[in-house]
Amino acid sequence: MLRNTKNNLVYFRFPYEFVPEEISNKYDPLLKAYQTPFKSTVEYLNSLITNITLPSISVDNIQQTHARATRNFRGGLDIYRGISKEFTIDMRLTEGYLSYFMLYDILIWWNDSVDATDRYINDFELVTLDLQGREVATIKYKEILYNSITELTLAYSDVNAQFNTFSIGFNSNIVDISPKL
Repeated sequence: MLRNTKNNLVYFRFPYEFVPEEISNKYDPLLKAYQTPFKSTVEYLNSLITNITLPSISVDNIQQTHARATRNFRGGLDIYRGISKEFTIDMRLTEGYLSYFMLYDILIWWNDSVDATDRYINDFELVTLDLQGREVATIKYKEILYNSITELTLAYSDVNAQFNTFSIGFNSNIVDISPKL
């Protein structure tokens, strides 16, 4: 019998190639200066992931109105055209807004660098786990584009340290779901 799920039974990490070498070289010395326990910028960013939001799926139907009632029919387009392959990752905002500015620089690099504009980010894998920590399924996103980062509001009147997050958005061309046997 399958039990109810716990929402934290997932495993996701950015691949090392997500953070370009020049961005890593820019921020790694800062992480060492603050004596963080992370060996690289990508490890630091992986520690800040708080939430992953997968898109909902909605299929468009066609309505025809007859004399007495409205009837619904399946649409004529391929279902895969209507399924969104966008997903967002919520990240913890850190002191000095460091996490925000790292991901801001990475977004600029992936969308403006001569080295990156003609290629995709390496595959992302989201692994779901059961209560014993065994893999249940892997959702693999392929041909990924990093396309958004939410706004950052800086306020002089907000003087309390608190847990804040921001979101980064991705779009994928291919989504492959594989159950583990």
